[in-house]
Amino acid sequence: MVIVDEKGHILKQLEELDLLDTDGFEDVKVLSVTDFLNLPLQMQQDLVVVDIPSVLQYPESVESFRGHANTFSGVVFTHPEKEGQMRDWVQTEASIFPHILQVFSWPMKELEMELFKNLAKTFTRIRIEQQQHQKQITQFSQDLDQLLRLAQHEISRAKNVHNRLVPKRIDEYKGVSIVHRYAAGSGIGTEFSDVIQSGQYLYQIMFATSSFLLSSTAVSLIQEMKQQKFDPINFYQTLKDELITLNQTKKKKIESHLMIMSFDLTQLKASFTGWGEFEYYSKVKGKGKVDFVGESLSFQKDERIIFFSPGFISNWNEYKSLPNRQEIVENHSNGPIYDLLTELIFQLKKVSAEDFLNRDATIVALEVNRHGIQQV
Repeated sequence: MVIVDEKGHILKQLEELDLLDTDGFEDVKVLSVTDFLNLPLQMQQDLVVVDIPSVLQYPESVESFRGHANTFSGVVFTHPEKEGQMRDWVQTEASIFPHILQVFSWPMKELEMELFKNLAKTFTRIRIEQQQHQKQITQFSQDLDQLLRLAQHEISRAKNVHNRLVPKRIDEYKGVSIVHRYAAGSGIGTEFSDVIQSGQYLYQIMFATSSFLLSSTAVSLIQEMKQQKFDPINFYQTLKDELITLNQTKKKKIESHLMIMSFDLTQLKASFTGWGEFEYYSKVKGKGKVDFVGESLSFQKDERIIFFSPGFISNWNEYKSLPNRQEIVENHSNGPIYDLLTELIFQLKKVSAEDFLNRDATIVALEVNRHGIQQV
């Protein structure tokens, strides 16, 4: 509680009523008008009790007093019982002071005293509860910060292990090879790729997202569908629905990109399902963006096509000093395809000043073997 009283009127009343140091009056601060006006203009979760004669002796400071008093959660005015002029001033000020809770005259009557005691106890309890709540919020914030730091550290460790142990993957199928190359990034989010064979089809999946929760959903969904016949449309729709649900709780929308290539091993044709930005390069087909609504792509024997993830594209576009990507691909067109993917990742890491790239980067290459069997 803050008391603005230069005349000693309020303090005298509290002493006469033996209220000092009782419940609600343990932390009383008595200030002059000048000291009160020197308080910072910020919200005060406290009660201010004002001796009107003390304020009115400084008519030039009344306007400033209004501003400071309105920063308190509650305001109580007191005045001499027989001072009708001061009662009139309070009535006028009531429209300006939205936080006025009560007006008392002194000496206080018994009912006024009880009301004042209850008011002081209530504000003291509220202030203590708010202080405890603030401590809990501060502790929660500190615990959350520590948890986020630990999580970021664990993610960094996991990416480091993944970068060392799982940078490449080579899958061989009848007449077709698929090679995956991955480099970890330090940014938020993740990328991954996987391939599933179901009957005459290969399903090459590339997924990138800023949400670890959405990524976890996608991985779980793939593992579940590996145990049964993979359905690209069902996978697409389930992941799309999950993305919509998560975005409903987010102020900033989740970034996500999905590519499902359905490759027919007998016809050597590929169709695409998904959304987002993926690029490809083929010596036969040239450079392009994956079209999720266009016609399927047909392949020749001994043809290879390379798919670039959104993270790889972003990392590559960030560095202007990198050589032309298409030239690197063409210069390695006759060598092992894994050497080509390794060279592309090497070029990125060479210009990066950090251990990790800014974002995860994934490259997937599909190569039709020259001796593969194609249905006529």
